Amino acid sequence: MKFSYPLLKKFVPALKNKQQAIDTLTLHSFEAEDAGLRPAVAGSGPAEAGGNAIEVKLPPNRYADCSGHIGIARELAAALGVALKFPTPPRPVGSARAPRTFSVTVKDTDRCPRYTACAFDNVRVAPSPAWLAKTLVECGLRPISNVVDIMNYVMLETGQPLHAFDLDRLDGHALVIRPSRAGERITTISAGGGPASGGDGTDVALPTSTLVIADAKRPQAIAGVKGGKEAEVTAGTTRILVEAATFEPSAIYRTSRTVNISTDASQRFARGMPTSLPAHALARAAELLEDTTHATRGDSFDSHPQAPTPHIVRFDSEKYERLIGAPVAPRRVISILTALGFVPLKDNRWQVPPERMDIETFNDVAEEVVRFLGYGALPSAAPRVALAPPADDPAVAAKSHVRNVLVGLGFDEVYTHSFIGHEDAKAFAPGGAVVYLENPSSDLFEALRPSLAGNLVGAVKTNARFFDACRVFEVGKVFQWAGGRGVGITERLMVGCALAAKKRETFFELKGALLRLLEGFGIRDITFAVKPTNVGTALITHMAANATDGVHTVTVMAEGKPVGYIGASPRAPRDWRVSLAELDLEAIAALASGNVAFAPLSLFPSVIRDLSLRVPISVRIGEVMRAAQAAGADIMEDVDLVDEYIDPAWKGEQSITLRFVFQAPDRTLTSSEVDRLVEEIARVLAQDFRATVR
Repeated sequence: MKFSYPLLKKFVPALKNKQQAIDTLTLHSFEAEDAGLRPAVAGSGPAEAGGNAIEVKLPPNRYADCSGHIGIARELAAALGVALKFPTPPRPVGSARAPRTFSVTVKDTDRCPRYTACAFDNVRVAPSPAWLAKTLVECGLRPISNVVDIMNYVMLETGQPLHAFDLDRLDGHALVIRPSRAGERITTISAGGGPASGGDGTDVALPTSTLVIADAKRPQAIAGVKGGKEAEVTAGTTRILVEAATFEPSAIYRTSRTVNISTDASQRFARGMPTSLPAHALARAAELLEDTTHATRGDSFDSHPQAPTPHIVRFDSEKYERLIGAPVAPRRVISILTALGFVPLKDNRWQVPPERMDIETFNDVAEEVVRFLGYGALPSAAPRVALAPPADDPAVAAKSHVRNVLVGLGFDEVYTHSFIGHEDAKAFAPGGAVVYLENPSSDLFEALRPSLAGNLVGAVKTNARFFDACRVFEVGKVFQWAGGRGVGITERLMVGCALAAKKRETFFELKGALLRLLEGFGIRDITFAVKPTNVGTALITHMAANATDGVHTVTVMAEGKPVGYIGASPRAPRDWRVSLAELDLEAIAALASGNVAFAPLSLFPSVIRDLSLRVPISVRIGEVMRAAQAAGADIMEDVDLVDEYIDPAWKGEQSITLRFVFQAPDRTLTSSEVDRLVEEIARVLAQDFRATVR
């Protein structure tokens, strides 16, 4: 926002130069810079400072008191510790509720809490005096006429926007502040303005219920945004009606965005203006109109003449020292707050200026004091806080372990979006569990993911274009309705794995990776339930039944409790085999014993033997492998299934080949010792499972 240095110096005569004003504002109040740079001429060096404009970047919460020159001047005077020279208070315009020469009706007091107006007769519209036009130009506005320019000048001086109507062009000499009706339109005025102006001379279709200022028949202004052309002030105008009002900020913001018009007035109203300001600004405009256009005052109107309830805040010096970390002298507090317009009361209480709408609590007042004392004046000190190491988070340790194990097994970690499309939501979770967004950004992000499976399959499809195999995993949260839609949303930390290959089965390979992962948590009782199992959480229940469309899905059990599923996905690329698994990492972390035993690597070689057997089809191969492991005594290092075959000619039998790895910690095994042990294993399997050696 641009400000005129000569006008600021008029209010703060002690200012030495424009650069002092810029530096003072930047140090204590707002970021400011020279807006009057003369452009550099080619070959003549850099740009040079010139002109009288200062650009000040106001935060939204300071428009109420600092969008006018008086507010900025008050900041400068307080920072420099000098006197502020106010203009002589103008004569009030009065507060009649029933003027005789015009009428005002406020039908929407929520969006227009205060509306003031004053009529003027014998107005002489002419070009503005040089001093007035010069000030407008310095602030980025284009002079139009003395009447219009006075409205803009008072806004620049006080921050309060005003508007002048041609009273004789208002139907019924009436103003009605009301919501617009369906189908109403307005043609905006071609007013002078800088970058903030918009909608000049444009025919605007007003959305229904837009707040407007109308006469007896039609809208004459878009409230808080821009005036209409039908009642604009022209060279032939002799009677005017000047308004000054406050409007509800969000209403003006929505209107400005809807009609696509942004003006200096709408920017101020959209950030909030105090209800105490319209009467003062109207009186100041009346004073200038009388001096400049020789107008005479007529009737006036004020919808809310009562003074606003004062806001009181108590300043506690001890509380200030605890908050800021440094003491402050009481007389310095008094000088700063008084310079800012605060009124001292009894018991260290202060009445907040009505235009300081950003001041609500003691902390706000403390900030005012410390910024004018200067942040650089605060002593440097180390923070006085108790330092303690952060508490251990089991989830962090669990995620770290998962990443170490899976990366060691050749998996790559992926990070996918937490939002999924409707098709993935239907494929990987029942509809009732899916949490859909009320306002999704696109069709691809309609719901929160109830499972990691959909995104993992997508990652496999992407990699299938370049590779013949893919191993990916993701650690992340999934979301579902808890106990039904609308009851609440649950979040669970999951680890999802996808192992895929072209023309090769991957199910058992992924199963082995899960075993390795769970064993690393110190979990020993790990089983895979082929039949549907009553699982402990609704999350795993739906996953085991739906996440992979029910194809070859089994439930992963740890310590007798369900912790996830593993299955084969039918949504695989052509000629690919995709196996998926999801584990509830929070449930696993709760089961983890943390007692993982480590043994040194054996210094002696291992011995491998294969044993081919024929067993009944009804026998579970996992039980055969566990029995072989138990029979291998302490030197059985591992047992794996390496081949499985069923011949239709065999009656109820199948052929399997088991691979045994033997290794002793203290000696090298002999072939005869291993052969005897294999014979013992074969005898046990024949006895327990009717297995015969092929």
